[in-house]
Amino acid sequence: MATDTITAPSETLPLNWPSNPPATVLARVASALVALLGATVLISWHAHYLPGLRIVPGFAVMAYNAAAAFLILGIGLLLALSGRGAASRVAAALVGLIGGLTLFEWLTSVDLRIDELFLKCYINSGSPPYARMAFVASICFILCAVALAKLSEKRATQGACRTPAALGGLVVVLGIIGVSGYVTGAAAAYRYGSLTQMALHTAVAFIVLGLVFITTVWRESIEEATGWPTWIPLMVGYAGITVTVVIWQTLVVHQSALNASLYHDGQSSAHLSMAAAVWTERLVLAEELASGVAATILLVICTRLVQSYRRQARIRERAENELRLAQSVLEDRVAERTAELAKAHDEVQLSISRMQAFVTDVLGSVTSGRLRIVYCPSEMPPLRHHRIGQPIDLSREGGLSELRDAVRNAAHMCHFPDERLWDLLTAAGEAGMNAIVHATCGVAEVRTDCASVVQVIVRDHGTGIDMKDLPRATLERGYTTAGTLGHGIKMMLQTADCTWLLTGETGTTVIIEQSVAPASENWMSVGWLDVAV
Repeated sequence: MATDTITAPSETLPLNWPSNPPATVLARVASALVALLGATVLISWHAHYLPGLRIVPGFAVMAYNAAAAFLILGIGLLLALSGRGAASRVAAALVGLIGGLTLFEWLTSVDLRIDELFLKCYINSGSPPYARMAFVASICFILCAVALAKLSEKRATQGACRTPAALGGLVVVLGIIGVSGYVTGAAAAYRYGSLTQMALHTAVAFIVLGLVFITTVWRESIEEATGWPTWIPLMVGYAGITVTVVIWQTLVVHQSALNASLYHDGQSSAHLSMAAAVWTERLVLAEELASGVAATILLVICTRLVQSYRRQARIRERAENELRLAQSVLEDRVAERTAELAKAHDEVQLSISRMQAFVTDVLGSVTSGRLRIVYCPSEMPPLRHHRIGQPIDLSREGGLSELRDAVRNAAHMCHFPDERLWDLLTAAGEAGMNAIVHATCGVAEVRTDCASVVQVIVRDHGTGIDMKDLPRATLERGYTTAGTLGHGIKMMLQTADCTWLLTGETGTTVIIEQSVAPASENWMSVGWLDVAV
């Protein structure tokens, strides 16, 4: 049985993914919208059009370099989805350079003079430096650049699919947290300390970009055994962290507003108790945050377990299907082989039947119809109705004399002449002697029709006469397999009118018939003619 290897079904597919056109079309539309957003903001900067920079009055504006990076990212994604990997990697390098240099400025407080390289900032919003993109935005651009570079590889290997999805999911998380800050009023969600705050449309654009990376590689990352992408537990973890942070931000804003209300309501006399309550609330918020993180970890573990269970169940189902298929194939082969063996057996039986018929015809013809070879009891002649005495047991201790006496009595009843009587006695004696010599014992009967025919039946339970020895044993004078004189069957054929011989592995039966008058020797009436026909 072949073992199951879980691999992505797209390990040999190019990155334009023609097998999934709906996802590709949506990704291209979203990429074009991001590029259009970047171009619109750049035009708004040069045109001094403030609604295009901040959307809502009082919100943060999108930095000039951020707009340029969005324009390059959108174009790079369109190139990647069209199979132009080299050009899209150039775009990824430019976006990574912009984000990396900006992050370096934030971390080292060194001004590289790239924030106002193309345009002097004329809006003072948030915290200085006003022209620099947000700290979180620079991180998101670096993540997007790496995801785009991985997406631009020539082949969609397992790693090439997993990396854009993981980085895209992280970008979506950061974008949702930024948007939730504007919705809940928690400025910490889009402003970290004294750093420049991230614009609302910047956060939305990052959400769209992250979703583009996820949906583009979704189909190519699906495990055949589970029907899920390999990185689905990571996405569940991202979702859990996002929900936890958003809820925590909402609670923080609500608690801050409540504390400010209590303070301004003139409850300063209870300042110490209020401070203790504030610390208590902070502990509660920390506990809520820790609980959310723990629940997220538990959810990721459960998702991973379910995915593992589905994989094992699918592997087991596939193994069972393969086993059933193998069993079906084996049954078909057995049936075919059985049919072949049955056909071969029928052919062998037909050959044996033809050989037996040939031997019977030849021996009947050679003996002028005196010897009749039969192969089943139904082919034996009917027994005469009158039996002389009881069946006679033949053995080395006796029985032959009783057989001769019974033959004499039957012959006298039919008024046999002496010559015919002595011939019948000779044939019966030879038949009885053969049973004793070759089978050590036998049983004899003498029957007559009380008119003209005497019938002698001799049965034994020996090994019978082999088919290959039958012609010589019946026709050749002196041939024997028991070390005797070898005249038994030959003498019976010369002295009896007709002898029937049934022999096999279970024993031999000989029936001798003698009439009062000898049969005619006219060749037109001999028995072999009837046998041959």
